[in-house]
Formats: sequence, structure tokens, C-alpha cells
Amino acid sequence: MKYILRSSRPQFLILAPICVLAGLAASLTTGVPINAFHLFLAFVGAILAHASVNLLNEYDDFTSGLDFNTQKTPFSGGTGNLIENPEQANHIRLAGLLTAGVTLIIGGILAIRSGWGIVPLGLLGLVIIVLYTPVLNHYPWLCIISPGLGFGPLMVMGTEYAISGHYTWTGFLISLVPFFLVNNLLLLNQFPDVEPDRVIGRNHFLVAYGKKVSAITYTIFLACAYIILSVGVALKLLPIGALLGLLTLFIALPTVKNIFNTMNDMEKFIPSLGMNVIITLATPLLAALGMILIR
Repeated sequence: MKYILRSSRPQFLILAPICVLAGLAASLTTGVPINAFHLFLAFVGAILAHASVNLLNEYDDFTSGLDFNTQKTPFSGGTGNLIENPEQANHIRLAGLLTAGVTLIIGGILAIRSGWGIVPLGLLGLVIIVLYTPVLNHYPWLCIISPGLGFGPLMVMGTEYAISGHYTWTGFLISLVPFFLVNNLLLLNQFPDVEPDRVIGRNHFLVAYGKKVSAITYTIFLACAYIILSVGVALKLLPIGALLGLLTLFIALPTVKNIFNTMNDMEKFIPSLGMNVIITLATPLLAALGMILIR
């Protein structure tokens, strides 16, 4: 169990509850009664889904040989767990499949109790979990949008539907914030490993288009997250409290500058990875808390 826990990367699993919180915030703005049990199921399902994709990624990166050539950082390059304990590989894979299976069961329960409108999102999310590393990483545009799709529209709007029984424009707009930011999280984390990824045949966005185009894309995605919050409030589709998410601009602007200045020097680039994690977590968290507390 300790090897499974380590490979699930528990320090990063906080992202899923933040996305669930964003879905809760969207539901609360409508005034519809919240089903607490459904919220609990969505919370558990989100964490298990995140753990599943991490476990399967760990297994695939080890069996492909990638883990033996990556530059380990606190934010990328895997845990090194299977390099140190190769006999645990099948256990990690089984744990990834089991957590995906339990997520599917939770989705089925929510579909029966909340409505079948959640089914398309749940099935697409399951496809992303299983296929992200072995398949989607070979298609640049699918690879760059699938992480954000999973944590953004699928997880946020899935939570909204699970606890309220319907979708809203508010839920859609707030889901776009983690959509753009989580896409950026995975994109930036690929910078230290771009050459090993290329060697094993991956063709994600960074491999296909290079560092400069990827840095520009990162900047556009980051701007989109802040624009969504501003436009959503201006159109009165998001409560004014969502603007709390704009506070991370003070971190985002110097981070973008550092990315362009250090993209070819990984030692100096690594602090940008840490700042990007903070941006990815803090922006939707602040926006969701603002939506709940300030209307």
C-alpha cells in the first residue's frame, strides 16, 4: 500500500477537491438545494479519478523506459518509485485500474440518483484516464487539452450536475478556469522531459511544436483563465467574488517572464514549475471561495 500511495502522488491530489469546490460554488449560485451525499460521492470519485491517472501514468512511464531517462524535479519526472521497486509495477497498474473501476461505479450511482445527463461526462473522463499516457500523448492537440478537459468541464460540471441535477452557464464558465490552467500545468511540466519523451516516441504539443510555441501557448491559456473570470463577472454569469481569482496575476506575470528567459536552462526554469503549480491551485480555489462568500 505504501508503494501505491507514493505512486498516486498524494501531494498533488489537492487539485481534484479544488475542482469539486468550483462545482459546488457554481451550484450554490443557483439557489438549488444541494445534495450533501452526492457531493461526498463526487469528492471521492474526483480524488480516485486523479489517483488513477497518476498510477497508470507511473506504470506506463516505467514500462516504456521513460523513467530511466527523465530529469527528476519536485514537479515532474515521476516519483522514481518503480525504478527503486520494479517488482511493484503490476501492483501499481492494478491499483490504477481498480481506482478507475471504483470511479466508474460512483459515476453509475450518481447517474441513477442525479440523472443520466452526467453519463457523457463520466464516460469521456474514464477514456481520458485510461488513454492519456499510452495514446493521447501521441497526438499534440488531444494531449494539450485532455488534462484541462478532465479537471475542468468534466470534473467541475460533473460535480455541479451530481449535486444539483442540472448544468448552468455559471458552471461552464468557472470550469474553463481549471481547463486552461491544468492544460498549462501538464504542458510546462513536460519541458524538462522533452528529449526523453521524443526518444520513446511521444508526440505531445511540446515535442511537435517546440519550446517557443509552447511558451506562447502557455501565455495565451493563462490569459484566457483570467479573461474568463473577468468576462463572466461582467456578464453577471459569475458572482463578483470570482474576481478573487485574479489575485494570482501577481505571480503569473513574473512566471511568464521567467519561462521565456529560462526555457533553455532547466536549472533556472524549475522555479517556474513551482510557481505554475501555485497558480493552477490558487486561482480556481480563490475564485470558488469568492463565489461562495461574496455574491
